[in-house]
Amino acid sequence: MSIPSKNFGLLVLVSLAFLVMGNWEPLGYRFFYAGIALLLLLLALDYAVTRRERTPHITRDTPDIWAVDYPGSYIVSVRNSVGRRITGVFEEHSFSYFRKELPQGRFALDKGETKRFTVRFTPPVRGRISPGPVLLRYTSRLGFWFIARRYGLKDEIKVYPHISDYLALDPFLHRQRAYTRGQHAIRMLGEGTEFDSLRDYQPGDDYAKVNWKATARTNRPIVSQYRAERDREVVTVLDGGRLMFAGINGKSRFDRYLDAVAQLSYALRLENDRLGLLLFDQEVRFYRQPTRQPDVLADLFPFYPQHVESDFMGMYGFLNKRHPKRAVVFVFTELTDGITGQRAFAALASLARRHRVVVIILDEPRLYETAVAPVASEERFFLHAAAVSHLRDKKSLCERLRRTNIDVIRSYADKLNADVINKYLELKARSLA
Repeated sequence: MSIPSKNFGLLVLVSLAFLVMGNWEPLGYRFFYAGIALLLLLLALDYAVTRRERTPHITRDTPDIWAVDYPGSYIVSVRNSVGRRITGVFEEHSFSYFRKELPQGRFALDKGETKRFTVRFTPPVRGRISPGPVLLRYTSRLGFWFIARRYGLKDEIKVYPHISDYLALDPFLHRQRAYTRGQHAIRMLGEGTEFDSLRDYQPGDDYAKVNWKATARTNRPIVSQYRAERDREVVTVLDGGRLMFAGINGKSRFDRYLDAVAQLSYALRLENDRLGLLLFDQEVRFYRQPTRQPDVLADLFPFYPQHVESDFMGMYGFLNKRHPKRAVVFVFTELTDGITGQRAFAALASLARRHRVVVIILDEPRLYETAVAPVASEERFFLHAAAVSHLRDKKSLCERLRRTNIDVIRSYADKLNADVINKYLELKARSLA
């Protein structure tokens, strides 16, 4: 796209001067027409020559991953590959989902010269975010036009929940604590479920431990030896239903739970335990078998909560079928009274018969403030009554869960990660997994 420049306007003014002269001199009109013809010729020549030139080269060096509300920057490089000196302006658009602080974008580049601009940004939401196109305006060869070019770069930044420790390569704030339980395999032969080795049959060995395949290969009785398990399996169940949209201190409940799951995954890695992931709403949307090297952010990053009711019974049926082995199950959800709460209670109580279940609930401080605040108007009265009723029903449901041998953690946003990790370490130390 070409935009007339100041030089273009000067030529127009000169042509108008010749037109004014025509009022006094008969030859003035001829000068005017000649000036217009010369103007058009110069403009056409400048446009044609500039169109055949090479365009400036633009590169943008952006980080692959970043965190919500974490300030950062990237470099945009403008290299003059036109073959002559150019002057112009570099620009980018700022978006509500990707706020930018743009530098002074003017430049004057000789042939082959490169100038770098630092763009500072702060992403307020997570997701795959493109910084948008790069806009460049520079002068044509004769200076009658501004050439405007739009560079639609394909780069994108994966914006994760705000886990600054991951960016600092220290994802877990409690890393300096002495994590020694379960990190080293202790060979405790005898009763156990984890295979260790094969050996020859000895009098008194249980016939159930005879390894018939090994016996057939060696033509002598062979038994399997097992060791007591030291490494545990933990499954995190993340609710992705409509209640996860609720904002708590500027972030959705879903994103805060995702942050806690990521922190928990690093704690398990230090403890040499295995972590499985399950995300559900009205159906199971994602499941990964327990592994010692989980990549929680990469697995759950593409998912967002949905405006649907969460099917807890469906989640229980899926997990009961796919993971029959006993494990610690952390369920990140929100519980309400009514039909949905009763179904959730029934599913969690059934899940607790096989697994050690820990239910994590993130409370909203404003509800407590509304419940204890003095009533000054009719509107405040109804808000007060609704808050008190909601908190009473949630407390009753949590007490019922505890009576079924389910651990319930009710926490606030600033303490959520620490409470979840401390609960895991407590279970690890007590060998209740």
